[in-house]
Amino acid sequence: MTDEEFIQLATKFFSREASEDEIEQYHFYNKKKKYAALARHIQSQWDAAVKIKHDSVFPIDRGFQLLKEKIRIYQPSFEWDKPQVERLFDFSSKWLRISAASAFLVLFMASGLFYFWYRSHEIVWNEKKTVMGEQAVVSLPDGTRITLNADSKLTYPARFVGQSREVYLQGEAYFEVQHLSDKPFVIHTENVSTIDLGTRFDIKAYPAEKNITISLEQGSVKVLSKFNSAQQDIVLQPSQQMVYDKNCGKSLVGSFDSEKITGWKNNILIFEDEPIAEVLRSLERSYGVSFQIADTSVLHRSLRAHFHNESLATVVKSLEKATGLASKTIDDRSAHQTIIFFERKP
Repeated sequence: MTDEEFIQLATKFFSREASEDEIEQYHFYNKKKKYAALARHIQSQWDAAVKIKHDSVFPIDRGFQLLKEKIRIYQPSFEWDKPQVERLFDFSSKWLRISAASAFLVLFMASGLFYFWYRSHEIVWNEKKTVMGEQAVVSLPDGTRITLNADSKLTYPARFVGQSREVYLQGEAYFEVQHLSDKPFVIHTENVSTIDLGTRFDIKAYPAEKNITISLEQGSVKVLSKFNSAQQDIVLQPSQQMVYDKNCGKSLVGSFDSEKITGWKNNILIFEDEPIAEVLRSLERSYGVSFQIADTSVLHRSLRAHFHNESLATVVKSLEKATGLASKTIDDRSAHQTIIFFERKP
């Protein structure tokens, strides 16, 4: 049951308009901590409003003060001068007192509705994490689909509120955004924000790596990057890639190989003359293992390899061939596998 549905149910209960089933339903949900707090708030306002309605004299000064105090909980800068109604009407009249009480009852209940509106518009954040060797798909309420790569984290609201749709990414993800012209989709990654203009794109932003890379396949995106007090705006077109250097704040735009950049979604890993150290880091994420090399000089060599949904055993054999090293696997049940490469014995 949503908060709005419970408010309607509780209102029926307090006004004695609830059916037997609704009364039973109210008592059932009122036992839950979340709804009990709502019920107490509704009852306090209801009791106060009923008391005011039955008072022979309506304390309008105190009434407006209470209302302002409630609104200022959520709008501290709110100002509202007290209406000078006492100068226009004689409240000695019984009917005028009743009318004033009824008017304040409406205002008082409106303040409660303001509270519940604020509660219903509070942002509840969800978080999706993937570990080494794992991928995940997140479908958002607006129809956007996000494929999260290994060792990544996506923080997103349970529902979008306001004039934009904003999420936060650490790691790598492929975005298929449901474009809404009046409600832009924004991905925050450290000092870089990527704004969807109707697109499919990949963002790679691992905290431990020096670069943030945005690779656009379809549509367009605007990339806002900040370094110190300077800001740079770049709009990417299809098949363009922006590489942002976190150390100096510079951005380079060029073309990219789509299969190489986004192939990870289909377990395709392509390395073109890349340092073995970077290759191993990528393979560790994809296969959920750790690699160790006894001879660190090997890490500076370049490697060219294409892995299309290969098994870990095949990958290890390829690394042995490329480095000229032998390997052994240590399987610690309390953690993931560690594969050690060492010099072959003569």
